Amino acid sequence: ADFAAAAAAASPADAAALAALVAAAGQAAAQKFVSDNPSVSPAELLSRYRQALERARRRRNPLGDESEPPSRQAAEKAKKHGNDKYKKGDWAGAASAYTRAITVLAQLAGATGPAAGGSAKEDVEELWSAVLGNRAQVLLKLGQREEALADCRESLKHNENNSKAAMRGALAAVELGRFEDSVALWLAALKSHPGAKELEEGLSFARKNAEDVGRASSLLEEGSCARALAYLRAPLSSAPHAPHLSMLMVRALLGVGSFQEAATMCESLRERLGEADIELRFLRGKANFGSGDLDGAVKTWSALLRLDPDHEEAKRNLKLARTMAKAKSVANDLFGKGEVSAAIEGYTAALALTTECDTFNAAL
Repeated sequence: ADFAAAAAAASPADAAALAALVAAAGQAAAQKFVSDNPSVSPAELLSRYRQALERARRRRNPLGDESEPPSRQAAEKAKKHGNDKYKKGDWAGAASAYTRAITVLAQLAGATGPAAGGSAKEDVEELWSAVLGNRAQVLLKLGQREEALADCRESLKHNENNSKAAMRGALAAVELGRFEDSVALWLAALKSHPGAKELEEGLSFARKNAEDVGRASSLLEEGSCARALAYLRAPLSSAPHAPHLSMLMVRALLGVGSFQEAATMCESLRERLGEADIELRFLRGKANFGSGDLDGAVKTWSALLRLDPDHEEAKRNLKLARTMAKAKSVANDLFGKGEVSAAIEGYTAALALTTECDTFNAAL
């Protein structure tokens, strides 16, 4: 009662704070504390309580109050917090902190006067570039290559001399199989560090892979699938998560008759791209067809045509697969009835339908 009276006499805020503390601790615990600590005044107790609340608030939100006006100091604080998280291997925490810093800098860029913290525009741009580059590094750790590349490009808009961002973007582009983009980013990094061995080696590697992919694409257009396959091996090894390179590889494998390997790669791509990718569905149908799985080919191409009714290649291939399956079934029925001569004629007619399905024709 004495504590409550003293708090009420001090201010309504103190009275409310004491009531909240007593409610949180419980009446019995509050009474015991007062009796056990006669030297502690209401003012001292509430001071400790408020300090504890502030510590708890900072633990919940170490980056500060988002309602506060944006300032360079707030951005620096969030950046430092991200760096600390990164050193501990907390990639998600680091990404969140860097995102907070980027948000503050975006607000700061549009602020004037005291809200801008007195920072010069060039200083803000340089810090903004650095934080974007840092977040890109974290995104690479998280396997978010597309987002990392976007951050690096944005970073260079704020500071074209940020060689770290350029290098990280070049690495992200390599992992995405975008070797031409990687070349441009290695060149950007070399502007700040001419002749740097690591950067020169990265540039050479990206150029070689870009050339190999270009050659492979041209050879596929010419129908030289075996040679295209040889040029694709190294780029795909460098960028195993690049769907467009995997698609080129599937086409080359189909061209050399490696249908099972093509089917396996299609299945891996399906897990990454989902069921809606039209080109992948078509290639899966080709792999089914080439391996003699006509039912699988019919199912795959029928599903494709429900998504894209105007896909002419799928229409032609579906019609052929159905014709082949029916011809084989008719010949099988004739053989089952003992009509051997008619069955031979049926199998012969089925063999004449295509030369692109060795497994099917071998069975015939």
